[in-house]
Amino acid sequence: NIAMGQVLAEGEAQKLAEQAGVDLTFCDTDMITIRIWSEEVFGRCAAELISLSEERHYDHWLLCRPDIPWEPDALRENPHDRRRLFNVYDAMLKMMGKPYTVVEGEWERRMAIAVKVVDALVG
Repeated sequence: NIAMGQVLAEGEAQKLAEQAGVDLTFCDTDMITIRIWSEEVFGRCAAELISLSEERHYDHWLLCRPDIPWEPDALRENPHDRRRLFNVYDAMLKMMGKPYTVVEGEWERRMAIAVKVVDALVG
């Protein structure tokens, strides 16, 4: 259900972007994230979700290194497991051959890295 909700939300975001004349959609989660959390929480992942994570196209990922202080909010978990989870994401993106950039450092550096990646994608 979560994966299908994500597919629908991405489709809606892409429609809105097209209506606005923009050829760019940012997602703060994706099928790989849902796949990883399925494996983390349930110790397994449905075959359909694995397929979705492999088949859905995204141009690039920004993987944030946990080198800044953790801040709680309604959706964040695992304040003491951030490095391990970063390594899980890093390994999954590598295994799947996905294009990604690690965003790290203080806030200004993180923003500069992200802007440089996005500029290269749209430039």
